[in-house]
Amino acid sequence: MVDRVIKIGERFGVPVMLLIVVLFFAREACVSIHSTLLVPIVKSHVEFLESTSETLERSSITLRQIEQTEATQAAILSEISLGQRAIQSALLHDPTTGALE
Repeated sequence: MVDRVIKIGERFGVPVMLLIVVLFFAREACVSIHSTLLVPIVKSHVEFLESTSETLERSSITLRQIEQTEATQAAILSEISLGQRAIQSALLHDPTTGALE
């Protein structure tokens, strides 16, 4: 193996050999960075997105429940308002209650 490298060095020269060595170590550095840095970052990012998706889904369910509750409350308040108007109308037209006019 070493003889082969020496023959290539003799044929192409020192600058080409240095370039090959630099490219080899750059490749090894990229492979190392990929496996130790990029893969865990991508994995944690995917987990974050999945948890965010689940949270948004739960939030939308909660918002639907809130909207249903608000609709029910609005209907109840409307009925109470009608009842209060009926009471007020009855009191305004009844002279024995002291009339609120």
